[in-house]
Amino acid sequence: MNAPRYTILDSLSFSVAVLDNRGVIVFVNRAWKEFGKSNGARSDYLGKPYLDYCACDDEGKHSDTVLKGIQNVLNRSIPSFSHEYPCHSPVEQRWFRMIVTPHGTGSGQGAVITHENITDRKLAEHHALFSTEQLSLIVNNVDAGIIGIDISRLDAYFEQLRARNVRTIHEHLQRNPRFLKETSSLIKITSINNSALTMYKAGNSSALLSKGNGFFFFRSSTRTYIRALQAIYEQRSSFEFTSVQYDLDGSPFQVLAKIAIPRSAEHRHRLIICLVDITELKKRENELENIRNYLHSILEGMFDPMLVIDKHFVITDLNKKFLDQVGGERSDYIGKECHQAGLVIGHHCKSKELCPVRRMHYSRKPFVCEQRAVDEHGSIRHYQVSSFPLLDSRGMLEKCVEIYHDITHIKTSQQVLRKQLDFTEKLLDTVSVAIYYQKSDGRFIGCNRAFELFTGVERRKLRGLTPEKVFHPGTARHFTLPGEQAIPDDGHHDATVQIETSHGPRDVAFRRAAYRHSDGRVAGYITVITDRTEQLQYENKIRKSEEQFRHLAEKSPNIIVIRSDEEILYVNPACSDLLGYSRDELVGTSLRYSDLCFRPLSQQASGNDTREILLKTNNGEKLTCISSSAPIEFDGAMATMEISTDITKLKELEEKYIQSQRLNSLGTLAGGIAHDFNNIIASILGYATMTLDDIDHHSVAGRNVAVIIDACRRAADLVDQILSFSRKSKGGKQVINLRDILMESLAFVKPLTPSSIDLRYDIAPVICMIHADPVKVQQSIINLCTNAIQAIERTGTISISLKNIEIPAGSDFSTANPDQPARTVAELSIADTGKGIEEGDLERIFEPFFTTKEVGQGTGLGLAEVYGVVSDLGGTISVDSMPDAGTVFILRIPEHKTEGTP
Repeated sequence: MNAPRYTILDSLSFSVAVLDNRGVIVFVNRAWKEFGKSNGARSDYLGKPYLDYCACDDEGKHSDTVLKGIQNVLNRSIPSFSHEYPCHSPVEQRWFRMIVTPHGTGSGQGAVITHENITDRKLAEHHALFSTEQLSLIVNNVDAGIIGIDISRLDAYFEQLRARNVRTIHEHLQRNPRFLKETSSLIKITSINNSALTMYKAGNSSALLSKGNGFFFFRSSTRTYIRALQAIYEQRSSFEFTSVQYDLDGSPFQVLAKIAIPRSAEHRHRLIICLVDITELKKRENELENIRNYLHSILEGMFDPMLVIDKHFVITDLNKKFLDQVGGERSDYIGKECHQAGLVIGHHCKSKELCPVRRMHYSRKPFVCEQRAVDEHGSIRHYQVSSFPLLDSRGMLEKCVEIYHDITHIKTSQQVLRKQLDFTEKLLDTVSVAIYYQKSDGRFIGCNRAFELFTGVERRKLRGLTPEKVFHPGTARHFTLPGEQAIPDDGHHDATVQIETSHGPRDVAFRRAAYRHSDGRVAGYITVITDRTEQLQYENKIRKSEEQFRHLAEKSPNIIVIRSDEEILYVNPACSDLLGYSRDELVGTSLRYSDLCFRPLSQQASGNDTREILLKTNNGEKLTCISSSAPIEFDGAMATMEISTDITKLKELEEKYIQSQRLNSLGTLAGGIAHDFNNIIASILGYATMTLDDIDHHSVAGRNVAVIIDACRRAADLVDQILSFSRKSKGGKQVINLRDILMESLAFVKPLTPSSIDLRYDIAPVICMIHADPVKVQQSIINLCTNAIQAIERTGTISISLKNIEIPAGSDFSTANPDQPARTVAELSIADTGKGIEEGDLERIFEPFFTTKEVGQGTGLGLAEVYGVVSDLGGTISVDSMPDAGTVFILRIPEHKTEGTP
């Protein structure tokens, strides 16, 4: 029994003690304690057998009546027991009435002993011997209800039954079922005290007697009435019972009734019924029973095995989960010592020295430990054994509750977790980024290897310390947590700060994230340190590069446009100047980049990202441009940068050059025909002249011959005109510096060269004077450079060099040019890294109309014209080429000697 459940009995004015099934006192109410204290009684009654403490006579011996009565109630042999006894204190003489009633059922049964102070009643009975008035006064003022009954007629009826040898009332009732109704008229109530009237809520006795003589007292329970009749029939001196009564309003109340029968024959027909209202006591008992049932239901509903153990190590209760775990019946364990029953599930109490019950005798505090046990399958199970004390009103241990919680899965999870933590720690040690962990109070828990190397602090010295005890104050403040509210779970970036490390001052950024307990409280923080030193240095370089780019773009004569798809993001001043738009009209407006462009003139650029386009100016004019595009990052997003070079004037020059090339080719063809035609005319003119000398000039034949001669002369003039058109005439030659002509030609070639082709020059600062037509020489250089550009399909290099070289006597050049006694020649070299020339084509490249280009891409007269110009100057041209290895043209032109030069 659990003492705290009976504290409600403290509200009763009479003394109450609660016994368990062994007769041991488990609880006394406040009235009991106060009475014992005022009378000098012992205070160590709890846990002691009741008969060792109470119910003794003046010589300290037990009354046989009390001993048997209590034992019979505990054994449920009788429903209740009542005994009156004197209790003489040093101050006054008192009488008490002890009422023993059963309590509880099963293993939790016991008894409730009520000690009612009946001193007043006893005194009243004593004085009744001398004064009826005094007796009536006493009866009417006692707390108990008293009813006087005359059973003389009933006693006479019973004499008849005894004469017929009727043994029991039950036997007679079977023969005469109307017996109970008949006997109700044989009972007469003679007196009722005020307390009884109060119990029945009757204003006077007549109101109560109108209910039908004495049967009103027994009508609530036929069994009780039969028991009372049986006691009268057996002529007992007294008997008692509990009964449910109903007042005049019909409300029930419970009473403890004792019926006393005088021993003298003179007064034997007069019964006195003493009633004690125990309604409140029964309510308290029911409440205590409900509490016990509630606690027991909680016990049964526990998911873990549980034992209730008293201070003598005896199991007093257990739950169903315990039986499911160990098997058996409840009776197999109740009453046994806990260490005998608990071994099956791994009880840790192998000796009483280790028993938590013994520990709690001293500490009176809960005790928790972990133990292992082997189950029926031979597997090791882990249990957390929790022991909780149940203290009595004096704070002493009365019982304890032991709960066995299976934590095998937790232990298994912990082992897995330890392996995972070990793996995580090793994994983090392989990460090159510095990582450390802190508790919520800022103390370090650990770090990875990179953190040790970065800060120079060993992790074993780091654990448990605050940042102030590890780092310099200027550095420690960056490791101090800013507070839980300032750090979200998904991470927080601090600004870049500078700290001292083992590598010197470094610019770093901290990123923190919180990890939490299962209840949501912050357990700590994980922080990643990112070294941004090199990144910031790189960003500074990028920033400077962007500034340089912007400066170059602002000063560049080329059109520079940065766009995202069709939206214009940036234009340089040259774009505004050439197209006639202001920057505000182009950037961030509805004007699209495609609005500035006509359709591309050429979809196939010379390089991978170069093309020729037509741009539209604000006044509607067209600009021909070579445009290159490349992806760039602009304002944090990807964009395209377009660089366009205005080649409108160059295109005009190119058209003129193409026209001159065509005319030159036509002139070469016409020159060849003119030479042949001139030879024919010379033959005709010669024979016609000889024929005219042989005939008469005035004859018809002579006149005809003269006409032929005149026609031949006109034809010769026509041939001169054709030769003049083909530029084979010697007019236009002059002394020029080959270096000047070369630089002018390169200025024309450079804008036509795609950005994917690298032009390299090696032009010596020399004077290379030659006697030639500057136009033809320039056309020849441009022809060779154009061929080199067209030979390079994507990217490549064109190398151009010019120098003077000395030609020794007897060399091949002197032999090939016997008319040129000069020993110094100008050597011009034009080399490319293009696709080269097949070996079979090298012998024919200088033939007129021979070309390796596709139809419509060339006339085949370019190299033939170069060869003719160089040969006309008395020089030589050679070529060295291999497929996919490039081509080198070398021109050697003799230096022109003027008068006075050696």
